[in-house]
Amino acid sequence: MTTEEYLTSKGVTMEIARDFLLNNYELNLQTVFNVCKEFGVNNNMIADILQSNIPGLTGAGVASYFDANGFNGNELDFSLKEAFKFTQEWIEGKTLYNVYFENGYNSESFIFNEGGSLTVISNGEMISASYSIDNEGILKLTTSERIDYIKAYEEDGLNALKLKWDQKYEEVKNSTYEELSSEYFFLDESSAQNYINLQTPQLNILPVNIIDEYVYNLEEEIVDENNSMDTTVVGINQSDEGLLIV
Repeated sequence: MTTEEYLTSKGVTMEIARDFLLNNYELNLQTVFNVCKEFGVNNNMIADILQSNIPGLTGAGVASYFDANGFNGNELDFSLKEAFKFTQEWIEGKTLYNVYFENGYNSESFIFNEGGSLTVISNGEMISASYSIDNEGILKLTTSERIDYIKAYEEDGLNALKLKWDQKYEEVKNSTYEELSSEYFFLDESSAQNYINLQTPQLNILPVNIIDEYVYNLEEEIVDENNSMDTTVVGINQSDEGLLIV
C-alpha cells in the first residue's frame, strides 16, 4: 500500500497531509508526532509526503529530527503490514478456529464448505450461514440475523490470521494491522487451544501431604515446610489427588 493509498483510506489527501506537516513541524511538533502516531503514519510516510518540499528526505532523517527535538523517533519507525487476501480457492474446504476474548477466551469452529455454505459450531450448537469474498479479499459472512465483514493479516509467530471483524464494511476495509485487537482465525484446532492455554492462568495442584497443617483461610499463604514454596490462595478444592489451588 502506498502512502497516498493509505492516506486516502483515512479520508486525507497527500496535499492536506503535506500542509499539516509544513504548518506545524516547527512550532507544534508535539501535535505532529501525536497525530502521526494515532493515525499510523510512520517516518517513511512522512518523508514521502514531504518529498516535493524536502527532496532526499528519508524515514531515518525524520526519526533523527524527532530525536533531536525531544521525541522518540523510533515510535514512528514501523512498517504497514499488507493485508492477507482471502480467496475462494484458499478457504474452500477449510475449517478455521475463531479465538476471541469475551468474558474469557472463546473458540468457535468455522467450516467453509463448497459453494459458499458455512457451518459455525459455537458452544456445541451448529449454525448455518453463507460466505463470499470480494475483490479486496474481504470475507463476508451472512446468517439469518446479521452480516459481518472480516479483513485478515498474517500474524508472525502464530499459525493464525489476525482479524478486523465488524458489521460495517468501510470500517473493515479501511482498517490497518496496527488498529487490531486480539481476535484470530487459527488454521488448526491444536494451535487455537495452545493459544488459549497460554492466555489463561493455570491452576496448580499440590499433593495433600505437602499442605498438611499449613492450609489457612482464603487470601493467606500456603507454605511447604520442605520446599519453601509460597502460593497465594483464592480458592481451595479437596480431591483424591490433592488440593486444587487457584
